[in-house]
Amino acid sequence: MLDIPKYSPDFSSDSFQRDIYSSYRHMLESLPVFRNDEGVVYLTRHAHVNRLLSDKSFKRRPLEQGCSPFTSEQREPTPTEEMINHWMLFMDPPRHDIVRKAFMTMFTAKNIRSLEPRIREQVRELIDALPDAGQVELVQQLAFPLPVRVIADILGVPKSDQEQFQAWSAVLTRALDDASEEGLRQGDAVTRDFRQYFEDLVSNPETLPDYCMVRTLIEDRDCDLTTDELLYGFVMLLWAGHETTKNLISNGILLLSQFPQQQRLLTQQPELVNTAVEEMLRFECPIQKLSRWAHEDVQFDDYTVTAGTMVTALVGAANRDQTVFVDPDGFDITRKKSRHLAFGTGFHHCLGALLARTEGRIVFEELSTLLPDLTEISHTWRNISAFRSLGELHMDRRAPC
Repeated sequence: MLDIPKYSPDFSSDSFQRDIYSSYRHMLESLPVFRNDEGVVYLTRHAHVNRLLSDKSFKRRPLEQGCSPFTSEQREPTPTEEMINHWMLFMDPPRHDIVRKAFMTMFTAKNIRSLEPRIREQVRELIDALPDAGQVELVQQLAFPLPVRVIADILGVPKSDQEQFQAWSAVLTRALDDASEEGLRQGDAVTRDFRQYFEDLVSNPETLPDYCMVRTLIEDRDCDLTTDELLYGFVMLLWAGHETTKNLISNGILLLSQFPQQQRLLTQQPELVNTAVEEMLRFECPIQKLSRWAHEDVQFDDYTVTAGTMVTALVGAANRDQTVFVDPDGFDITRKKSRHLAFGTGFHHCLGALLARTEGRIVFEELSTLLPDLTEISHTWRNISAFRSLGELHMDRRAPC
């Protein structure tokens, strides 16, 4: 067996984010498995990532149960760590399955279909509010508010509070991306605010819409969730329910501006919208990193990952693996049967994947006539390693004739 090579890229640096796919190509070809200075093992190849996310030898919690899913350190958890310890995202079976089942009721195909008219109404309202001509900033004016509105509507959160949620979610994303004790403490105040908000909300369920998730779960006598799982689960859905979709929408708009032939093809053949969304998810994967803990020794090619090691899948690299995808660095909205891993795989496959796809499809259906009139001015990537996330996307909108 070979020693795992050492390599410690700064994933959140400006230089890495600007040239991310050249770095991934180097990793795929020369460093498919590597270990950073902290001992975390990284995987880049599609087959390895798929195995990590689906093999029962890997779990969300460390072998030596620590204070959070990010460490085996034994200490009192921070408020933010206490919260994410109750998120299904960081649970293992059998508790994971119980919690996921409770929240899954609102994310069935039938329920998502019933939401489509309301989603389309929200999309049209946001598009109609854009300036008729001149500079448009599409992250804050479209990509960010839409998924927040949608998931807030599902939960039953009043529209008047949604702007506050956007601000809280941005702080939480930064804290979770850091994942150190110091970094996570930056989210503690927001964690307390989120909990208090949902405590107040569930104390008055009669004021909520009949169809909303908060009221449904409160009134479900068979719901086997603890108070913490319920309250923090609502926070998780609000946070996770917008971050991936926001990135899908903004990244997709940028891609279509950068590949005008593909934009024209989508305008001419709107029936390609579903494969276009899948290619956006593959090419500019909204989620870049997913981690697990090895609970036994596992071999990847000639390298052995020992039990107790944190292993991180570089999903964005796996989605550019040339052994799986023809012309992996080409953006092709006609690509068929894409095996991308943007929503993960296994029992932690993203609960809201269908909702995100639906929102993405509706956005690009409604933008189809507007896209040819938009020209990119500038864009900036957020320095966040776990997501491929635009901070700003400035476009110039041509005045109507």
